[in-house]
Amino acid sequence: MFNKLSMYLVLCSLGISSAAVGKIEELKSLVDQNEFQQAYELAISNLDQYEGVPAFDLQYAIAA
Repeated sequence: MFNKLSMYLVLCSLGISSAAVGKIEELKSLVDQNEFQQAYELAISNLDQYEGVPAFDLQYAIAA
């Protein structure tokens, strides 16, 4: 599994901004805490910006 630093480094190497990394980490944290409704709402509110980013899409799918 990825820890936060690993995820950050991988996403940055793919050209993902640090703001996006932070949002994806927040989304993953909610999913990890089984806060699926909150995670889903966060994902929906950021869908236009991050849809198509694999790490975001994965967490969004899990939340849904």
